[in-house]
Amino acid sequence: MTTDERILTCLENTLKKMDEISQQLSKIEASTDGLNQKQHQMEEHVVRLEQITENNNIM
Repeated sequence: MTTDERILTCLENTLKKMDEISQQLSKIEASTDGLNQKQHQMEEHVVRLEQITENNNIM
């Protein structure tokens, strides 16, 4: 195997690994988006609960 062939093989392996990492990052990003949506929903619930609490304290 020549030096050029070894370099090419190394580059191909590096590209494969980068593709794997990219796929993993996509999954993480999707999970993060889902968590952000859940957090937003929870924040909305907190606001509603605070409003209910305020209304109950007025009565």
